[in-house]
Amino acid sequence: FDMVARRFVAVFFPAAEFEVTTRITRVGQDAFQSNGKVLKDTDRERFMSNFDISVVEIDKLALVYEGRGMVKGMKFGKFETPFGRIYFPVLTNDRLITPFIRAEAINWRETGAIVTLTSKKGLFSLDLGLVSGGEDRDTNSSKAVIGRLGAGKAGSWAVGVSGKVHDGIGSETQKRFNSHIGVDAMYRVGSFTVSGEAIYDQFSNRKKTGPIVYGNIYGRDANTEIDPVGLGWYLDLMYASGKWTVDLNYGEFTVVKKTGFPTVDTPNKRGIVQILYAVTADVQAHAAVMVENDRPNEDWQKGSSPRTILIGVEYKFNNR
Repeated sequence: FDMVARRFVAVFFPAAEFEVTTRITRVGQDAFQSNGKVLKDTDRERFMSNFDISVVEIDKLALVYEGRGMVKGMKFGKFETPFGRIYFPVLTNDRLITPFIRAEAINWRETGAIVTLTSKKGLFSLDLGLVSGGEDRDTNSSKAVIGRLGAGKAGSWAVGVSGKVHDGIGSETQKRFNSHIGVDAMYRVGSFTVSGEAIYDQFSNRKKTGPIVYGNIYGRDANTEIDPVGLGWYLDLMYASGKWTVDLNYGEFTVVKKTGFPTVDTPNKRGIVQILYAVTADVQAHAAVMVENDRPNEDWQKGSSPRTILIGVEYKFNNR
């Protein structure tokens, strides 16, 4: 199906042009030939990374130590980020139908080592870790310190302050970095849950030479001369009772230290409505609508609409 769909969509686009390089390596009297090709179309090349999708993606894989007393646990590997907390439904594997600061600024996963400390009665907690800074494609040449100090009562309320400092230094020619400070809060009464997050965010690309290049449609990895700084937030209201769950979410992100590049500097306003229905204990039907404000478009984006509609069914595989 994937091959057929890609072939059908490709018909509507111009033919791709490649530069082909042939290399012949000689070892003694033997000759070995290898060929490589590089895409020449600058528009395609700019956004090619968005379509480089792994067939198999490891969501979480870590060695976990569950402790007692003050040291609640430690993790080594790829794990859920300790930055902030979320309480709204996430319906897709790519997690794109989520608030902007969650979909674009805060990593969903981190790779590295983290330790969790808790107070004697469990009211306060501290997560502190050393990570690579990226979910999958970063390397050990880049490092980030990340942590969250929180307080709360399970199922009732929670507050927290988080921070991440990322150096964005690596051997690659393009090295994206994200450093931010955030606060999160949640309060639950009956069937209603009110939650939200806010962040102070610095982001950019460490490569500053040459023409502006970016792969993210919001320009968060653009190599502009100025490292932009933004403020983002969202509020979420969720109602869950019986088989029904309804979630309303609205948030904004504003660049306060601007670059002069409209793709990066244009504010984002995003609203999301999600409705879920539990057909059985293992089957869930859901629908979601996400709407954004209009943004500056390049030629390849003409006619696009900042709206998304999702309808789906989910089956949970449980070990019994």
